[in-house]
Amino acid sequence: MMEYGASPARRTMVLVSDGPSARARGAATARDAGLTLSADWTVAEAAAAEDRAFAADLLFIEVDADPGVVYDALLARAAGRARGGQATVVAIRPELIDVTDAALGDAPVGLLCAGRAGDRLAAIEMALAASACRLREETPGREEQLRTISTELSRIADRLVAAVDPGMATSPSPQASIGPAANVAPADSEAVAVDADAFRRILRRRRLRDLYLGDGLFSDPAWDILLDLAAARLEGNPVAVSSLCIAAAVPATAALRWIQALTQRGLLIRTPDNQDGRRVFITLSPATADAMSAYVRAVQLRDAA
Repeated sequence: MMEYGASPARRTMVLVSDGPSARARGAATARDAGLTLSADWTVAEAAAAEDRAFAADLLFIEVDADPGVVYDALLARAAGRARGGQATVVAIRPELIDVTDAALGDAPVGLLCAGRAGDRLAAIEMALAASACRLREETPGREEQLRTISTELSRIADRLVAAVDPGMATSPSPQASIGPAANVAPADSEAVAVDADAFRRILRRRRLRDLYLGDGLFSDPAWDILLDLAAARLEGNPVAVSSLCIAAAVPATAALRWIQALTQRGLLIRTPDNQDGRRVFITLSPATADAMSAYVRAVQLRDAA
């Protein structure tokens, strides 16, 4: 059983579910995490409940099917509460990735997709820890807490930028450092054509490693996400969140976390689907797109040398 924080008081959880199976999983998750249910609602009940009824350490939503408009209303409410500091986790089936992500937007909500018990506990732990940091913004020690978090995020960002070119992982701001490698002459680099197949070839080679050496040895979802989006951009194809999760070649829950992290760092951009208000597309930011093209040009030049 997990314990959160130093307070001896048992933490509470509001559970929202859309059926007996989802409710059973949510209740089991609460028990495993050592949380007491302060409310246990259906989606419709939660959408109609007063704000004060949501008071709890954690809001946990578990759904197996799309309840429609009432689900959108619930998720909009959950996103608002998450932005206000409440720890929030949403557990869904793979077919609900797009509508759920579109409704939550950039809210700091933990998304689980067909997650196992360990994934659920990890998501709860991260949500509660992040919530505690947000709620303690005005208390002593805030600077040190935020400095620690910022340092770790910078390390992650440096690793992502290093995937484009090792010489670029030297700045705490990835967007400030993304650009062509310093040792590639811009004129020569610009002369090399870059098409979508150049990125698709890299992806195919990465999948071949798994075919011959087994899955899981070379997992690098951030790089796979960037490669897929770079190819799709040149093909003129929009990429939905669910499609990008497949391209990441890791479990959907992990892929969703990477998409969220890359978006928060400014490497990816969320764009609403004009034809479907319940879906968003993911694209590379202009700086990231330029960096990906520069990377392929550099590789082609060096291969030709």
